Amino acid sequence: MNRRHLFNMMQQQNLPNMSETLEFVENYLLTHDDYLEEQRKEIKHNFSRFKSELKGRWIKAHKIEDSFIAKNSAWLEETFTIPTVVQRPGRPKKMFGKASDRTKRRTTQALRSAVDVEVLTHAAQVKLRSWRENRCFPSPERHHYVTEAGHQIKKCIRYASAGRKNRNKDDASKRTGHVCRSRSI
Repeated sequence: MNRRHLFNMMQQQNLPNMSETLEFVENYLLTHDDYLEEQRKEIKHNFSRFKSELKGRWIKAHKIEDSFIAKNSAWLEETFTIPTVVQRPGRPKKMFGKASDRTKRRTTQALRSAVDVEVLTHAAQVKLRSWRENRCFPSPERHHYVTEAGHQIKKCIRYASAGRKNRNKDDASKRTGHVCRSRSI
């Protein structure tokens, strides 16, 4: 791919300023194919160089497209290197959102076993709140579900620990274990 192709892509976007346009092109390049992490770093590095050089040349052309193209036609014809995607052996990975519940449980097993339930609940609440603010459309019912789930989990923990304390005090009476049943979300 040559630099002229990237420049033409930028011109077609009609975004308000150059930084938004460059951000769009960078996101396009990063999501164009299924790159490995090293390849994504290489693309970001190459694009960072391209971006700084383009901005300098754009300012020298006084932000006039015809002047920019006339002065930099040779530079625009040079190639912008994008690494080739290496096909991974085996079954292709699914996106997390499209995976089954079983796959999601397997994927999050390490996180769930390493981090306390209350910490996970709080992190989910904070992330959901910031996600809503960034997307400018409030969804209080989602926040309510996550908050309600957090309260239900805390009740279960308190109930189970209270049950354990009572069982330890009164081993003679054979009590059955308490199971906390919270409504599904």
